[in-house]
Amino acid sequence: MHDATRGKTFYGKGGPYNCFAGKEAALGLAKGSFDSKFANAVALNIEKDLKFSEKEDLYGFMDTFQKYPVVGWLKEWMDHHPEDLEKFKKEHLPSEEAKKSK
Repeated sequence: MHDATRGKTFYGKGGPYNCFAGKEAALGLAKGSFDSKFANAVALNIEKDLKFSEKEDLYGFMDTFQKYPVVGWLKEWMDHHPEDLEKFKKEHLPSEEAKKSK
């Protein structure tokens, strides 16, 4: 979960992506749909459930979100994908050594 407060024009009230605020949005973003049926698809398997072009779109959004600070993870997603939490922590959060050197 990212704090997208800086992008409130897009993610805040009345913004085009507001329907995903506080929800797992990967499937909707990948499919280019704001339909609520695509929100919270926590059992999504990116490799198996998405077409190549949808994966590319999703990864593009993931790159965009890197500018927003990580503030947490949806428990429901981690219940289905515990390996993702560890991978994400290694890739996006500073190590304990890096935190100590600040």
